[in-house]
Order: sequence, then structure tokens, then C-alpha cells
Amino acid sequence: MKTGIIICSTPYQIMVGALLKKQCFTNEDKVDLILTDTFNNYEEIGKRIRATKYYYNVHIVKIKHLIIPNGLKETFIKGYFFLFYKKEIEKILGGALEEYDEVYFNSEEMFTYNLISALRAGYHKVNVYRYEEGYSSYSLEYSSSHKSERLVNIRNKLFKTQDSIKINGFYVFEPDLLLFQYDYPILKIKRSYIAEKSYINFISNVFCTDKTAKTYNKKYIIFEESFVTDGFKIDDLEMYSKLIEKMGSNNVSVKIHPRSNVNRFSELNVDIHVAEGIPWEAILLTRKFENITLIALASGSVINSRLLTGDSTKAYLLYKCLKKRPPILDENFEKFLTKFCEKYHDGIVIPKNLGDVI
Repeated sequence: MKTGIIICSTPYQIMVGALLKKQCFTNEDKVDLILTDTFNNYEEIGKRIRATKYYYNVHIVKIKHLIIPNGLKETFIKGYFFLFYKKEIEKILGGALEEYDEVYFNSEEMFTYNLISALRAGYHKVNVYRYEEGYSSYSLEYSSSHKSERLVNIRNKLFKTQDSIKINGFYVFEPDLLLFQYDYPILKIKRSYIAEKSYINFISNVFCTDKTAKTYNKKYIIFEESFVTDGFKIDDLEMYSKLIEKMGSNNVSVKIHPRSNVNRFSELNVDIHVAEGIPWEAILLTRKFENITLIALASGSVINSRLLTGDSTKAYLLYKCLKKRPPILDENFEKFLTKFCEKYHDGIVIPKNLGDVI
């Protein structure tokens, strides 16, 4: 019997992690899940995951204060966690740390690297795998010089506890779309498991997609993105206001980003779908849409749904219409999107001005 643990920090990661459980483990293997407090409605979603019994154990953990400490007290807590990581990991998980053969993660932060270090304490052999989270995994280079991993590796060497963290492989849907090369194997995630009834039922129960049966029935769906939540100033509201006037507010609905805590679209007189942690990719698994158009700047909901499900719904990506782009939409993003559109060319339109939309 093999043991493994999958760390998920977003709704999309939950969907990918559930696929990896099917692909990399058997029904006899023992696989646990760690779900972090880094998106809206995480506690309720975690309880639903537990109820499905899809995983052996489900740990719902609060680590946001370790990623971005608020004030001196939380900064001290983060420092204490860094120094006494094994004890603190066990406290966060609510008990003694078990041994695992394999760890799967995406988010590059100190909790993940300290967990891996704690598992490897005493030189227990554990294989460590990254997995993708949509387009940023293709257009941004992962590096062992990431601040959190670098600090953990320096600490481990300084105290002579273990060697540097080694990545054993990177799971992605489309290996040929990666912009960077790595010194470890690139492994392909198999989409075939998406069609399995057990997977569809798991996703449907976790995200309560049946609640959306009478929603998202407008001709145009706008996807908010996390740029403003992440601190970038962009003129998307001004742009969307002009588009909504053109399309007719009664024809438009807006899906609020899962990490957004503010409804920025409240004054635009359109249907609003609040951030309940239901990813668009999950909705696509359980519903058929016809004659709708998706509108976004460069939304993962548009791009990632094609990576995950092969969806080909018509979509406009408006990032070229912005006066000032967020840093992530850089030259590498352009290179990735060019390769992406060559492979998933059906239905994606990238206008240079609003006059070319609709």
C-alpha cells in the first residue's frame, strides 16, 4: 500500500488534485488531503470533501497568516513556525505527523516546504511532485531560488538536518506548452479520468454545482479576475461598463473571483454570482451551455477550462484593451497564449480595442 498527501489551496487545485489521486494511486492506497484557508468558503468545501470519503483524511488548515503576516505578532508566529517547523506542522494538522511516500503540491509558500522538510526529517524517503494550476504554471518559471524554498533549504543545511528539497516530477495537462525546461521529469495529467462518474460526482458534491442549474443563463458571462485582490490597479471596471452598455445589462452576468471579498460590480445593474468557491470548470462538468459568450481579461476560467476539460466555448480575452496590464501578463504570457491558441484555437478572440468585441 502506498501513502500520499495532496495539498490544495484553490478550487482549481481541488479539481486537479482529485484527478491525480485517480491517476497516481489505487483504491487500496491511503491518500490524505490538506486544504488551506486561501479562498472563500474553504471550510464548507472542506466539510463536503470529508463527507464524500474520497480521501482517507482531510485536514482543513489555517495558514494565510503564515503567507502574509499582519502585524508584529503574526510576523513572530511565522518566524517561530520557521524555526520549530515539525512541532508547528503537527499543531496545525492536529496530531502527530504521519509518514507519506508521496507529496503533491502547487503553491510555493513556507507551509508547503516546511511540511516536506518535516516529512523528510530522519531521512524518510518521500517523493515530491508539483502539479499545475492553469496558465501561470506554463508562463511563469518555477525556481528553487523561490524565497520560501531557499530559506528552508538554508535552514536545513545550517542545522544539518537534511539535504535541499528535491522535486521528483511536474504534472501538467499539456507538457508541450511549457515555456521553460526543468531538470526533473515533466509528467502528463490524464484527462480521461474526468469522464468517470465517481470523479464527476465528487466534484458535483464538493462544489454543489446543482445550485447553478438556474443561474448563468445570460448571453454573456464576465469573469472577474484576482488582479485587484492581489493589489494591482487596472481599469477593467471602466472597460466592462462600456461593454455592458453595448450588450445590454439584462444580457450580462458576472462571476466574482473566488478570492474576492468585495463586489466591485454592484452598480452595473447585472446579475452577480458571488464568490462561493464554485469554479467555472466544475460547472462545465455538470452542465451543457449553448449560445453563450465568455468575456475576461485573461481569466483562468477561460484558459484553464480548456486545459482541464477541453471546453471550446466562444471567449473574448480583453487584456490588450487595458491601459496598463498587471505584471503577470508579460511577454512570457504572450508567448504561452500564442502556443495555447495554436492548440486550442476554437472560439478564442483577443481584440486590441473594445470596438472589436461582440
